[in-house]
Parts: sequence; structure tokens; C-alpha cells
Amino acid sequence: MDKIKIVRTGLRIPYDLNTWLIAESSRRGVTKNAFVLQILWERAKQEKQQENETTKKEEKYVNQRTRTNNSPPAGGFERGNPKAGG
Repeated sequence: MDKIKIVRTGLRIPYDLNTWLIAESSRRGVTKNAFVLQILWERAKQEKQQENETTKKEEKYVNQRTRTNNSPPAGGFERGNPKAGG
């Protein structure tokens, strides 16, 4: 099992936010550090999920455009094909 590297960040937090973090983490029964990490991980998961949804939408759009560009023109005739009247 790989050991997780820990990095000290030394965040500077406004007094009021720090007070809220202490009170809220205490209410939840966790340390302030654990609470901040929980918030950050939740946000990271939201960002990743949103990124995945955007990628899926982009892939769907590209696939639709590819199908549209590769399909024959209306009427089924191919351009430049004398047998097809083009």
C-alpha cells in the first residue's frame, strides 16, 4: 500500500471563517483539519463530475457532427458521381 504524501499549506483564513470552521467541525465531531479536507474533497469530486459530463457532451456533439458530415446529401446522391446525376 502506498503512503499518502502530506503537504503543509499554511492557509491564511479570515477570522470569521476560522470561527465558523471550528464551530461547524466541532458540531460534526471532527477536527477542523478533517472538516476542511472533507470540503475540499467534495468540491474536487464535483469538479471532476462536471468535467466528465462536459466531456461526454462534447463527445456526443462530435459524434453527431461526424455522422452528419459523413452522411450523403438529401436525396441520397453523391457529389461528382455521374451515375447518381451529380
